[in-house]
Amino acid sequence: MTAAAVFDTSAVVAYTRASEHVGELLQEISDEDGFVLVPAVCLIEARTAGEDDGRLRLLAAHRRVKVLGVEPGDWMRLAAGVALLGTLGRACAALAALQEAAWYVATCDPAVYGDGIDTVPIED
Repeated sequence: MTAAAVFDTSAVVAYTRASEHVGELLQEISDEDGFVLVPAVCLIEARTAGEDDGRLRLLAAHRRVKVLGVEPGDWMRLAAGVALLGTLGRACAALAALQEAAWYVATCDPAVYGDGIDTVPIED
């Protein structure tokens, strides 16, 4: 089953800061019985940047969120993604979208992904 969206680190950070856009998107996806992928790397990046771990735990435990791990065989693609996109969180989000695990990446930085990844801009 394909997820409606994958949240990159910027979307996770926006969630921790009570972004209306992220909340509305998550509610719309929930209303349609969909789900969101959140790479564990994005949760880690948000936490190490000082974001509230209570809000991060709330997101990770949300009934419509699936936390996505890193597969051992993806390390080369992720390394290439970091070189192109600048962070491991973005690379994980892009890889999930490219592998058709999600329709689009929800992000505050849509221009970073270029034309190859469908994005939904998030205002934080």
